[in-house]
Amino acid sequence: LIGCTQNPPITYSNIRALRCGLNKNKTYRQYTFDKNTGYLYFYDSSKEKFKPLSQRIESNSSSYINQEYISKINGHKLIINEINYLEQFPEKFLKIVRIINMKNLKERIIFKDKEGNLTTKKLNCIWIDPKLGL
Repeated sequence: LIGCTQNPPITYSNIRALRCGLNKNKTYRQYTFDKNTGYLYFYDSSKEKFKPLSQRIESNSSSYINQEYISKINGHKLIINEINYLEQFPEKFLKIVRIINMKNLKERIIFKDKEGNLTTKKLNCIWIDPKLGL
């Protein structure tokens, strides 16, 4: 009986990346972060360097314009607080807490659904190359 083993994280300086949530719809989220602080980054291939995610947000990238992120490392967990402002109702927002256990590579997502009920989802994660996203 042979089991699957997880690949070790690929690190550039202090930067690592995870992909979580791959499913039948091939939807996933990628998190590129500083392994010591948990701050989120993205890789700017034109400049060949990692930049804080806030610089992508400030550049009016359409997928980030209505979002804020606060992240940190707590032990072996990456904790991301995400706030999504709703386009139709700018005074309303959706808060999502993402907790990624970097030992067992599981992501837990906590948010309130449309009815206001607290909802939890659990997803699998894999380590990926922070520059290539693979």
